[in-house]
Amino acid sequence: MVKNNKKTVAIFDFDGTLVEGHLWGAFLKENFKTKKRIFLSIWHIFYHMFFYYLSKFNFYSMEKCLKSWTEDIPGLFKNLKKEASKYFFKKIWDDYLAGSLKKEVFKRLKWHQKRGDITILASNAPKDFLLVVKEILNFDFVVGTEVEVKNGKYTGKTILPIPWRKEKARKILELLNKEKIEVDFKNSFAYSDSERDIEMLKLVGNPVVVNPDEKLLKIAKKNKWEILSP
Repeated sequence: MVKNNKKTVAIFDFDGTLVEGHLWGAFLKENFKTKKRIFLSIWHIFYHMFFYYLSKFNFYSMEKCLKSWTEDIPGLFKNLKKEASKYFFKKIWDDYLAGSLKKEVFKRLKWHQKRGDITILASNAPKDFLLVVKEILNFDFVVGTEVEVKNGKYTGKTILPIPWRKEKARKILELLNKEKIEVDFKNSFAYSDSERDIEMLKLVGNPVVVNPDEKLLKIAKKNKWEILSP
């Protein structure tokens, strides 16, 4: 949609916003189902759940816990061949996440696409996975985590920094600048369920919170942002 030669954008978070499920859970289910990367999967669960419960009882930073959890997700598809990744990621979407697509959020996505808004899927999920979702749901662009590839295979390592908090907002702006898109931010939209996306939400004039966490709900009510409960 064009206003004064500038374009409006609609930015969507992934986990918890566009879908109910979580990507790391989908990778774990697929690994146990196919009996691949079992040790890596078990280690991922116990290592991160240990710090998660420490965080719940204030013995460790919840922020550090969740960020570390996100950074280690590529380990769940370590040694996957890059050439086979598109098929693998589509299977993850089809088998574990497509059914949890939030109907009201999906309706908003279609509404923005019909208006001609530029749509961006912005998440700290692996970028190659998000590119598969982009094709399926017809997003214009994605912002995601880069994952290391060597000798045609994923090494399981994340290329830092990940799109987290301010870095996520920065990467969105970097993308728009790279694509030479002049944006009417005042009339643009952003959707998220988490307070960790506050910097992304503040980029636009129309922040929409989706089944928000407690912190984001307080911020949304204080600022009179739209609250969407799909």
